[in-house]
Amino acid sequence: MVWAGIALRPATWAETEALRYAPDMQNAWKWGSRAARDGYVQLYQSVVDPKRNDTPKDYGLDYVPLRLAVMTLWAKSRLAVDPNIRKWQSDYAFNAPLLHFNTSMELLGALGIFAVARQWSRRDDAQRSIRRRWFRAEWLALIAFGLVWFNPAALLSAHARPTWDAWVLPFFIWAVWFAARGSWLAAGIVLGVGTMLKGQQLVVLPMFILWPLMGFRITAAARFVLGFVLSIGILVSPWIVPMRVLPMAFVLMLALAPLAAWIALRRWPIRGRLMPTSWLRWTIPLSLAIGLLFCLPLFGGSMDWFQVGFVYGAQKFTGLEVGGASSLAGILQNVYGWQATMPVLPLEWIGIHATIAQVMMAVFALCVLLICWGIHRYERAGDARFVLAIAAPWIVYFAVFPQMHERYLLWGALAACAATVVNSGSVLLAIFFSLCSTIMSLYQMLPRNRADEFLTDLGPNAGEMLHDFVRPTFPDIGWAILLGSAVWIWIVLSGALGARLPARAGRAGGFEIIGDDETINADRPQVGQAEMIVRKNPE
Repeated sequence: MVWAGIALRPATWAETEALRYAPDMQNAWKWGSRAARDGYVQLYQSVVDPKRNDTPKDYGLDYVPLRLAVMTLWAKSRLAVDPNIRKWQSDYAFNAPLLHFNTSMELLGALGIFAVARQWSRRDDAQRSIRRRWFRAEWLALIAFGLVWFNPAALLSAHARPTWDAWVLPFFIWAVWFAARGSWLAAGIVLGVGTMLKGQQLVVLPMFILWPLMGFRITAAARFVLGFVLSIGILVSPWIVPMRVLPMAFVLMLALAPLAAWIALRRWPIRGRLMPTSWLRWTIPLSLAIGLLFCLPLFGGSMDWFQVGFVYGAQKFTGLEVGGASSLAGILQNVYGWQATMPVLPLEWIGIHATIAQVMMAVFALCVLLICWGIHRYERAGDARFVLAIAAPWIVYFAVFPQMHERYLLWGALAACAATVVNSGSVLLAIFFSLCSTIMSLYQMLPRNRADEFLTDLGPNAGEMLHDFVRPTFPDIGWAILLGSAVWIWIVLSGALGARLPARAGRAGGFEIIGDDETINADRPQVGQAEMIVRKNPE
């Protein structure tokens, strides 16, 4: 299956030559080659400095640091072969390194879906006896893997257009996997790395904080934030720690190493008792994260990477919908003529006139809050519908958020493929989202003047027939997507209300049950619950 998918991707590139949407690749080559020639670290400053007195819309570059690093390495590999290259070339060999990276991200995402689906299929004891009459957990997870690995929307996005949207799923889904096992620091690190590749990961950042807080697991949320901040701080250290102080920072770290070793061996006494060993593992990452944060104001580090990669990226598109997104934003803009800045909710008592874009953001925030409550409920119950809940923020994001691109449904559609461990109805809904994402991609990629060059092996008019089918779907297919999203959220929230939760820890019959949030028994159906240590109550 893996090798079939790998072979399918170059074939997709070759067969969709008539659909090739070159601007994304040309832009990647432009900035990657410029960073390769002028310096990767210096590029942000060179882009921002001439525009200090202008609006951010003039930057042109909107790449976050790791995304720019990938493009720089790609450009360097091509320039090493031919230093005289000045323009992007359309042949496969020229773009192969970047396409191979897309393939690796797709495979990593599919493996993540497999891991999460298998994890929750094995933990859901309530449904296991019924499902396993026909399928083992591994087979259900393998079906989910296939739905992602051979997903037509993902193939078009990564190998026909191509774009970099395939980079979102792997980091999100592996962060979920780590978080569900109680490794919140690792989850934060993974999502932080993913954010430096694609800034849209910030959409689900609140989910990973609210999810543990719903169960009052403050330390879990703190560990996640620590891992997130630490990974981002390390990745942007070339900008926030100026080169003139980098040797000093290195010497300081070497000087503190013996102190850290002494603490680990001796442990500080607290009120006559030794500091708990579990505290030690957070000492070094917390100190490093705080040190990186203080480097910025103390040594005059640069925030140009944030201004270009995040602020400009969020501000450069001002419309409700961009590029053919059949969502609520697309319907409001293209059917009713609404604009993002249109005031729709006057709140005179607080002096605010909320625009339609702000109202849509507020609706999304409310939905995420409810979804996080559902995630917490499913986690406590060990219910496999947890996999539906983790896909819900991405689905709602596309459905109701402003500044929407047609490609953004892909993330929810791929995350929803883990529904194979729940029921067939949820799987059909996940397939529906994938088909809608495919249709929107074809709408964007298939112009009339090139339709006759596509699918010629199927028939001389096959491309034109596909064009005539796809064009009328915009934006009215958005109504179906909104309905499907509403059904998905209803399944998540109604199921969370009826989830059977285990009894909470407490005193019972002369015994005291003590929970340790950091230890999780992966084989228990009560996912995310503390491993229980029972000791005799002295009373």
